[in-house]
Amino acid sequence: MTNFNFEEKPYADLFFTRSYSKKSAGWVKGVYQPRTPTIRKRSQPDSLVKFTFSGFEEESGALNGDELTVGKFRYLQGDFLQVSTQAVNYSLKVTLYNPSKQKIKLTLVINDLDECTFTMQGHETKQLVQDVYLSQHKMTLTFINAADIEAGGSIELLAMDLFKNELAEATVPHIYIASDSTAQTYGEKQFPQAGWGELLYYYLFPHRDAVITPDKNSSYEYSRVYSSGDLVINNKSIGGRSSKSFILENKLRQINKTLRPKDYLLIQWGDNDATSIRPLRYVAAEKFIAYIKQYVESALDRGAIPVLITPPQRYSFKTETEAAISFDAYRQKLLQYAKENHLRCIDLGLKSNQLLNKLGRFNGRSLYMKLPYGQYENYAEGIDDATHFRKNGALHLAEIVAKDLHELCPELPYYAKPIFKQLQQPEQLLATVVDKDIADGKYVRLSWQLVPGADYYVITKKDQDNKIISQVLSTKNIYLDFPQNNQYHKLVIYEVAAHNDITTSESNTVSLYYPFKWKNDKQNSILGLNIYEVDKTTISDKISFNIRFTENPAVQKYKVILIDSAIGQQLVIDEIPQKEVAELHSYSINKEKAWDVLITGQDCKGNTYYSSKQQIK
Repeated sequence: MTNFNFEEKPYADLFFTRSYSKKSAGWVKGVYQPRTPTIRKRSQPDSLVKFTFSGFEEESGALNGDELTVGKFRYLQGDFLQVSTQAVNYSLKVTLYNPSKQKIKLTLVINDLDECTFTMQGHETKQLVQDVYLSQHKMTLTFINAADIEAGGSIELLAMDLFKNELAEATVPHIYIASDSTAQTYGEKQFPQAGWGELLYYYLFPHRDAVITPDKNSSYEYSRVYSSGDLVINNKSIGGRSSKSFILENKLRQINKTLRPKDYLLIQWGDNDATSIRPLRYVAAEKFIAYIKQYVESALDRGAIPVLITPPQRYSFKTETEAAISFDAYRQKLLQYAKENHLRCIDLGLKSNQLLNKLGRFNGRSLYMKLPYGQYENYAEGIDDATHFRKNGALHLAEIVAKDLHELCPELPYYAKPIFKQLQQPEQLLATVVDKDIADGKYVRLSWQLVPGADYYVITKKDQDNKIISQVLSTKNIYLDFPQNNQYHKLVIYEVAAHNDITTSESNTVSLYYPFKWKNDKQNSILGLNIYEVDKTTISDKISFNIRFTENPAVQKYKVILIDSAIGQQLVIDEIPQKEVAELHSYSINKEKAWDVLITGQDCKGNTYYSSKQQIK
């Protein structure tokens, strides 16, 4: 235990004052530069016991006039205390005195994160006891006025005790995953989207079976616990976060609260850190490791084992046959940091890049959320997403992580999936005309028997002259073929072949006469609009969200339009060139209204195309 009695001894070297007199430089080359603090030692050693504090909030301003790039920053000013610590759990006891006659409501702030809010009567002396879960080798302590941050206040700090809480090993080791949407768990309404963290158990648990329960120690919906008899995986990953925002939202604190000796902490960031238009989560590559160190020190000081993971590959090709490694500046920083500090590191970025190059531009689509029209209820219009993974892709990433984790930590098991060097031809191939009273009219339902060892299937449609009409992928054993405009009164041949990343089966074939056509010409539409990673909590008065949609080859430029659901008023919030459709499109809007999103676009002849309208929920 460390004791400080500030009435008996001044401890002048522990007290500092912070101010933000210099204004922010604003947006510089597309990156917001927040204010930087001026910090000096307290200059009044005879009154060290007195804390004076204030603060203010300031918006970042808009980038190029775009209000949706605005972020709100909090700056704490005045006195603070700083002591050297380990990145472990402490029991903190502070003795405080309110010198004012007035009742005050304060928030205790540790390392710039709010810990607890409390009230003190006028001239009251109070002992405050709080468990703190540190992620740095220091503890800064200050206060803010909970009712009005700018009003500030003062309080006298009489004494402080800091007691390190010793941690016993868990009866069963836990693997914690701290990451973003590429690793998070998804619900039924997002299927087939998946993250590798929700499928890691498939390679670490015997019989590929887990008891899956909601995480009672988490503040967010899709955090899940995967349990077997002798190992637990706790997937704390959440979409739309970076190494910085995960910490600032106290989510690393939630991990540190239960992290114990001989547990494992898997750390994968980089995707969202690179998003400069979102200043609250952006981290420049040269500052990336400063945040990663908090995860590493949190694990090491608690006796746990940190494992760094480089960010996974996006569907992004620099040539027809070669994909460019994604987020490589962040990847290189991780590899260098791991090497210099003898840390375990899984190069998921490189290995997923090699996997995508092996599969190629067409077959590589089987890894990502690149879904054709009409195949999945949750994405009825299809979707074209170059970042997020469908279940097949998430399984491949989980396999890479699990195998490398076993090599780095041999005490952890690894159950390899069976290797199928040959695949059977898809049997029981049927083509059935479905005639329902729907807007799309008649369509063809293809079905076949699942092939053991197949990751996906390629469906090739040919005409009576054996000329290819289209070629698509399916990761399930059903495909619904909706005829395109003017495709009717034709003999159509369907060939279905099973694939994995090693081999391809022989094709099975079925023929069908097409006595119908599509009622709706979807070529004149913008399909696949999907709103995801909706965040209503991080910024109190705003909703943040991302959108994705499928490119229409005829459209040269798209407009993203917000519609006030109550009165129908429209607001254009973005214009997206055709070449940028596959990039991240991230926005925020005021909470007080209900909003819909619409995408429109024009071709070179001035014809307008529309998406369906989607509500932000």
